[in-house]
Amino acid sequence: MEFIEQIEIDSPITLVWSQLIDGFGEIERWDTSVTESRLSGSSNLLGLKFSTRTVVQDEGEFKQVMTMFTPLQYSFSYRVKENLPFYVRKISTTWSLTHSVDGNTLVVQNHTVQFRSLGFLLAFFVVPALKKQSRKQLQDLKRFMESQS
Repeated sequence: MEFIEQIEIDSPITLVWSQLIDGFGEIERWDTSVTESRLSGSSNLLGLKFSTRTVVQDEGEFKQVMTMFTPLQYSFSYRVKENLPFYVRKISTTWSLTHSVDGNTLVVQNHTVQFRSLGFLLAFFVVPALKKQSRKQLQDLKRFMESQS
């Protein structure tokens, strides 16, 4: 199952990208659902110095492993490696940034969720909750970036 959330931020694409990548291990600065984050591992992806981000939220600790990094296209992906609910096989997220028509930055999150066997029956409940979390995360980023201007 796949879903997309997006938001336009009144900030240059280079500043948004810098916050997302240079500040990747400090997501708690702008994402109000994260209480702590840390980077670890060395990356096989060209231009990236880390392979994993661990985020701590009320729901637990989650490891996000980088799977794609294309800075010239302002895009990166990660998959959640540990502590998924028993009915979820895989969750991956791709972030993409583009210039909007009026010079702002359009931030797009593309989420893919793979359920285990009968886990898809819970999709009716799980996907709306994930969409809500994604929208909140993008709104947090927007609020943070626009307050920096």
